[in-house]
Amino acid sequence: AQELAKECGHDWAHFFTHVWHQTRGAMQIFVQKVDASPLSQTQCYSLFMEQFAVPMISGFLTLTNQRHQGPQMQQWLAQPFQSWLSLAAQRSGITEEILLTNLGNHCNVDQRTLERWLSGEPIGKIAWPYARHVKAMLHHPDKKKDLVEEQDIHFLSAWLMITCAYQSLPIELRDAIRHDLSLRRRQPWAL
Repeated sequence: AQELAKECGHDWAHFFTHVWHQTRGAMQIFVQKVDASPLSQTQCYSLFMEQFAVPMISGFLTLTNQRHQGPQMQQWLAQPFQSWLSLAAQRSGITEEILLTNLGNHCNVDQRTLERWLSGEPIGKIAWPYARHVKAMLHHPDKKKDLVEEQDIHFLSAWLMITCAYQSLPIELRDAIRHDLSLRRRQPWAL
């Protein structure tokens, strides 16, 4: 929790810790109460993903967006990094072009790699700790002192962490989560 607080601030660290405890508790109940022995491993995996993992992830994303209003969710689900970049530009007042240039220089990645990230491919060079990447991105070349507040760095770091994790999921799983999110508005999920 202390490392999360350094990265994202105490509010986000508390949120992530709380959500993790709820998820861990749900998984423990699931393991203790569900007898999957009559099913094949393939059937078991498929049902677990469909009935447990996907709803848990979509629920986490919904809760996160409700508590920490981030990018527009439907856009973000389709293009996570592009949506996050737009959010970063909006919060910082720095253009997306400058933010991308700064990130490319900081992570030592070329334009093609940045374009792949923007198109939705997994993001390999951005990893923990995320705040250092955000700080490097938010440096404006025309200003001697960066004007972005620590609260914005925490906010953008937390959303970057979620964005990188989501964008690293297989496309089929992302599609299932997107579909589940549209269903959950009408059918709330419960363990």
